[in-house]
Amino acid sequence: MATRDKLLTAAREIYSEGEKLSIAAAAERAGISVATAYRYYSDPDKMRSDAALGAKFGPNPEDFLARFDVLCAGCSDPLERLVIAQRMMFDFVVENEREYRMFISSSHEHMMRASPNRKKIPAGGRRIILLEAALEPLKEDLANGCLRELLYRLMLVCGPEPYFILHDFTSEKIEDIWRVNETAVRAVYQDFIAAQA
Repeated sequence: MATRDKLLTAAREIYSEGEKLSIAAAAERAGISVATAYRYYSDPDKMRSDAALGAKFGPNPEDFLARFDVLCAGCSDPLERLVIAQRMMFDFVVENEREYRMFISSSHEHMMRASPNRKKIPAGGRRIILLEAALEPLKEDLANGCLRELLYRLMLVCGPEPYFILHDFTSEKIEDIWRVNETAVRAVYQDFIAAQA
């Protein structure tokens, strides 16, 4: 993570200075070898989008989690914590829509070009980290398998995709899109918990 963070910091500096961003330029600025940089990024656009998304809350997903902890202070209800987590992700996507679209596009392209033997998990991970933090109060009540199943179901209605789907294919306003998304998050959670009773 430290090497990747150095690379992304260098990419942000180069981009903000108006210079042409390349893997080699970011590697040189970060003080790492080009070969090492290519282990993390083979596409400068993906590196640029990761750097842009990291600029707001820092390069580490843990910085995003720290903000969630502040917003959730004193809240122990997993459902309300989920709504706070998704609203945080939703607002982040709305505020950084262009960069997020670039990030998703380059992540998908990178996954399609990856070797079939390589584990195909995109960089980032804010969604999983936030969902796990939101569900923390349930750890003692649900077995690991049940908690994982709930996490997987929530991944379908949390993150940037609900925003993009409703924004791109409807003419709804941002707050109406949020209302629909929040209703879906609540329904997935409540249906799952009811089935466990």
